[in-house]
Amino acid sequence: VLFVGTKKQAQESIELEARRSGMPYVNHRWMGGMLTNFTVMRRQIERLNALRAIRNNGGFTGSKKQVTQLEEEMQRLERFFGGMADMKKLPGAVYVVDPRKEHIAVTEARKLAIPIVAITDSNCDPDEIDKVIPGNDDAIRAVKLITSKIAESWPPRRSRRRRAPASTGSRQKRKRRARKASPGCPTSMRRNSMKTKPWMTRNDMAITADQVKMLREATGAGMMDAKRALEATGGDFEKAKDWLRQKGMAKAGAKATRAARQGIVETYVHHNQQLGVLVEVNSESDFVARNEQFRELAHEIAVHIAAADPRYLRREDVPADVLERERAIFQAQARDQKKPEAVMEKIVQGKLNDFYKREVLLDQPWTKDDKRSVSEVVKEAIGKIGENITISRFARFKVGEGPSPSST
Repeated sequence: VLFVGTKKQAQESIELEARRSGMPYVNHRWMGGMLTNFTVMRRQIERLNALRAIRNNGGFTGSKKQVTQLEEEMQRLERFFGGMADMKKLPGAVYVVDPRKEHIAVTEARKLAIPIVAITDSNCDPDEIDKVIPGNDDAIRAVKLITSKIAESWPPRRSRRRRAPASTGSRQKRKRRARKASPGCPTSMRRNSMKTKPWMTRNDMAITADQVKMLREATGAGMMDAKRALEATGGDFEKAKDWLRQKGMAKAGAKATRAARQGIVETYVHHNQQLGVLVEVNSESDFVARNEQFRELAHEIAVHIAAADPRYLRREDVPADVLERERAIFQAQARDQKKPEAVMEKIVQGKLNDFYKREVLLDQPWTKDDKRSVSEVVKEAIGKIGENITISRFARFKVGEGPSPSST
């Protein structure tokens, strides 16, 4: 388990408990790529270990300037990588104090499908965490207490603490060896359980970590949601994506009535400098407005508007005279084709729906996936992010033309 806590209130507890349990830790600045670019970071760790060995075997040699440079380099590496000096591979889990501050560490762990355990305060997003520990991440005593319990719960340390002292009697030694070799021995059971990933149980051995990782990369869902989707669909990848989409829309329906007054104004300018878009996308909180997923959604909406050229935001924004004119045209076309009166209204309504798909942003097919509408994409984002999201207004500019209608 990699212990992570760089805020002042957590630094001492993280180092103390990680050292006590023999775990790697980061209690100063999190360097980008510590997990996702671990191969390169490992070179820095090896350099630190080499400098330690030189210092322990007589110290640095050379001119005073060279010795000073080596000492400064070692101090810098100790500060950033000292707690990871013995970490030779990616951790099996990450324990985080304040995932909001450590958002880079959380993002990297999610990309690699590494389980995350975190002390989550009221200003944090629990959907990004696999095992949430509700608590005050600014209280030194609370952080110390929870971190100590996390360190104590790690199996290797617990087994070391509970192991009986060695006996000199040969009979007692043989009995202990026999108990350890026994399949029912608690120590053996703990060792065996450590070989299985958290999402790999006897009932779902068919669901592999690679499947969960692929589904998370394709949908942006949390690890536990991706696992549940694969379990519910028997491991079918496409059905699991549909399952997550439906779950996101169900969440969106429950949140749609909540006010969204924060957000961002996203811009997009085509590479030829002839076309530009402004779009305002709102969320309930400023925290979500700074979320990477939210910003990516706003950018993709701006790109969609540039490509699809909608005239209105929602159906209610279409002027009544425009709607009546289109309806009259469709009715005239149906009469010219001598359609029966009984089916004429259905034909007209179908053509009006096609009109909405062409001209209304929320009804348009998503440019990246025409099987979904823009409104469905927004609802899925609500389900993933956990807050209500709305598109408030937009404007599309093209050189030589006026701006498109802006809706509020």
